Amino acid sequence: MYLEDNLGIDIVRQLKDTAKNFKYFSIALDESTDSSDSAQVLLFVRRVDKFFKITEELAAIHSMQDTCTGDKNFLKVKETIFALGLDFKILKDVTTDGGRNMSGTHKGLVGNMCEAVLETGAAKAMAIHCIIHQQTLCGKNSPISEVMNVVVQIVNYNRKIALSHRQFNNFLADIENLYTYIKAFELKLTLFTKQLKENNLAHFPTCNKFKFENDKEFPTDFAVGVLIYLKEQFQTHFRDFKSTENHIRTFENLFAVEIKTLPTDLQLEVIDLISNNNFKDYFKENSLQKFYTMLPEESFLNVKNRAREITSIFSSTYLCKQTFLKMKYLKSKYRTNLSDEHIQATLLIGITKFDANYEEILKSKQFQISH
Repeated sequence: MYLEDNLGIDIVRQLKDTAKNFKYFSIALDESTDSSDSAQVLLFVRRVDKFFKITEELAAIHSMQDTCTGDKNFLKVKETIFALGLDFKILKDVTTDGGRNMSGTHKGLVGNMCEAVLETGAAKAMAIHCIIHQQTLCGKNSPISEVMNVVVQIVNYNRKIALSHRQFNNFLADIENLYTYIKAFELKLTLFTKQLKENNLAHFPTCNKFKFENDKEFPTDFAVGVLIYLKEQFQTHFRDFKSTENHIRTFENLFAVEIKTLPTDLQLEVIDLISNNNFKDYFKENSLQKFYTMLPEESFLNVKNRAREITSIFSSTYLCKQTFLKMKYLKSKYRTNLSDEHIQATLLIGITKFDANYEEILKSKQFQISH
């Protein structure tokens, strides 16, 4: 066995050990093909413990030898979850790229996962379509797709630089900011559409300049059609984020919510919380993670658990996409015979946050002595 394989096994062992402390967890999955045209499914796990410490790790790489169906994906994911000693009861979110075999509500992976959670008696897990993938889809078939594709590439490049360092550790800030931009953009599209119909180009200085410098009539109908199309695409592709808006906004600022809109198990705890000026001051002066960690467990158990659930969510499959790039470099056309186990071990070494126990591994090795 290669040293890389031993290191990979050790990293998986550490992940399994930490899984015992998972309060809640979520998974992110994505599918791609390697250099030998074999379907590969990557599975990442994001967990939060009782102290709101977040961990994101590659849990498995599954090579799908024939057709990659939702049922087969589910069996592989189920195998990984049980191997780590995790329970579907604490699974809170499944984030995918939105492919049919992944997101199908009946035979798709998401449908099977949500059903497995419900069978434990727990609340249904959220299903999120990767927010970056949705950005791409919104512009893919647009009448100005050439422009939109360039914009999406620039956005993804900028996010790649930032996310490769932060890796969604500040989940709430990421998802809330993104959703704020989405809502604002939809409102702007409504305004732009209304103004364009009235031949008002106040917010389009370049178009306004074109209108005055050319004798041709400005293509108002075409422009309005593009804006209507974009609004429809945003409403379609970001509907799952809208469905979780109330959960996210509640977690963001409990001091600004209406008590009657909260689930009954939170109402009394939130009343006690917002009535305490010390808690209010601490909330203003500290991060959300510090604030929720500080709250006494015995008095705010339900509030803290709801906060942990939200914190455990993946908003994107970006980690999967980033890892696929590394995998394609490792398993190039010159190294197509690498085993799945060796590829997983090599990738784990490169992206894990765990420190491998080199001394223990080396002690178990028997080295050849030169004479």
